[in-house]
Amino acid sequence: MTALIFWDEDTQHDFMDPDGTLYVPGAETIIPNLERLTRCARTHDVPIVAIMCDHTEGDAEISARPDFHTTFPPHCMRGTRGQDRIEATAPRHPLFVENRWYPSAELEKMVRTHRSEIVIKKQLLDPFSNPATAPILELLDPQLIVVYGVATDFCVNQAIIGLTDRKRRVWWVQDASRPIDAAGAQRCEAEWRRRGVRFVDTADVVDAVESRKLEA
Repeated sequence: MTALIFWDEDTQHDFMDPDGTLYVPGAETIIPNLERLTRCARTHDVPIVAIMCDHTEGDAEISARPDFHTTFPPHCMRGTRGQDRIEATAPRHPLFVENRWYPSAELEKMVRTHRSEIVIKKQLLDPFSNPATAPILELLDPQLIVVYGVATDFCVNQAIIGLTDRKRRVWWVQDASRPIDAAGAQRCEAEWRRRGVRFVDTADVVDAVESRKLEA
């Protein structure tokens, strides 16, 4: 069992940069907190699971006539700068997990022998749409998952719902996330509270890691 993991949701250029193709308003303002969380994890050997949009033109989520609910303009297209993580969260020596099924023995060997970030690729909003995500979570078996990133009301929400559906204990770092729609985010947050998610700030997380106080 892993005591703690950080879950970095989609901190990629196309979401984080003002000129990104699917920019989340105000996303650049959380970069100092994202940098602080990344530095904290590396200093204290906290595993980071980094979720990564990895789109191609044929993906169901990509549309020339998007509804901005389940379909969106091209973004985080495979092989582009927009797909890359920003400097503050760019992984070192990552283990890239493709959006496919892996034999359990292969996946276990990959996860058990890796000592840096695990980057899980996805082609839908839900990080658990990658069939490897749930088994990786079971292999890591964390006591606590600290979630942050973008967008609060879309992929972060999907991550938190998926984690709590799997009975995982979650902290959400509210000053290291940004929504697309404030009202939509408020509805998500109400549901998270109902599910027992703890709302914290970056300073709370850093203090808890440094002092080893991870109680709920």
